[in-house]
Amino acid sequence: MNLLLQSMKLILAIVWTSISFNLYSLPIEAQTNTPRPKPRINNASSKKQFQSRGIPPLPKGAGPRNPCSAMEAGVTALMPVTVEPSKTPGKSSEYWGGYTTQGHPTFWFYVPYAPKNIQPGTSIFTLFNRKNLTEYKANLVITGTPGIVSVSLPNEVEIKPGEWYESQLFLKVSCDNKFAPQTDFASGWVRRDSLITPIKPNSTTQQQLEIYLKDEMWFDALGILAEMKRENTKNQLWDETLKSIGLETIAGKRIVNCCTTRNQ
Repeated sequence: MNLLLQSMKLILAIVWTSISFNLYSLPIEAQTNTPRPKPRINNASSKKQFQSRGIPPLPKGAGPRNPCSAMEAGVTALMPVTVEPSKTPGKSSEYWGGYTTQGHPTFWFYVPYAPKNIQPGTSIFTLFNRKNLTEYKANLVITGTPGIVSVSLPNEVEIKPGEWYESQLFLKVSCDNKFAPQTDFASGWVRRDSLITPIKPNSTTQQQLEIYLKDEMWFDALGILAEMKRENTKNQLWDETLKSIGLETIAGKRIVNCCTTRNQ
C-alpha cells in the first residue's frame, strides 16, 4: 500500500502541477484529440475566494452574523482551480473545472451543514450550457451531512463532447431560527473529452485510475477514488488527491450516501 501511495503521489504531482489553464479561449467545436490545457493547484487566495463567496458577512449595523457563517468552509465543489488568462498582461480570472470521458458524469460537493439546517425545498442542482441555458435541474433531498455528496446526471441528460458546462449546487441554510436563511452555493465547469491514452479491455481499476489522472480526467478519477474510499476508509489516495488541488480541509471529510433527486 505504501508503494502504491508513493506512486500515486508522483502521478498527482506531475499531473496537477502546471502554470495556466485557458478556459474560455477553447472553441466549443474543439476536436477531442487536441492538446488540453491543464488545471493548477489551488492556492490560499483562490480557496478563500471560492469557499467564502456563498455566505457574505452582514452589513455593518445589522447585528451579529448568522451562525452558519462561522463554518470553516461553505458549499464547495470538488474540482481543481483553473485560470483564464486575461487580455490585460499579468491579469487572470480563476474558475473551478475539469474533464470527463462520460456523458453522464457525477459531480461532487462538500456540504458542511446538517440536514436540519438546510431549508426544505431549497437544495437545487443545475447544469447550464455555454449559452447559460438550463440543461438539467433537480431538487435534492440532502441526508447524512455534513459530508461530501455526489449528484449524477440521469440517462436522458447527456453532455456533448468538446463543450463546456457549468454545474451548480444551491441551497439555503439557517443555523439559528433567530436569523433569516442565508444562500450558499458552489459551481464549477466540466467538459467531455476523449482519453489520450487508451484503456485496454483487461486493465485493472488501478491502471484505469492512473490513466485518468495522467490524462487529466478529473471526474472519472474522482469517481474511482470515491469507490476505493468507501470500500476502505483508510485508503489515503482520495485524501492525497484532494490535498493535491488545495482542498486539505475537506480531504478528511466523510463521503455520505446522498442525494435523492426530484426532477423539475
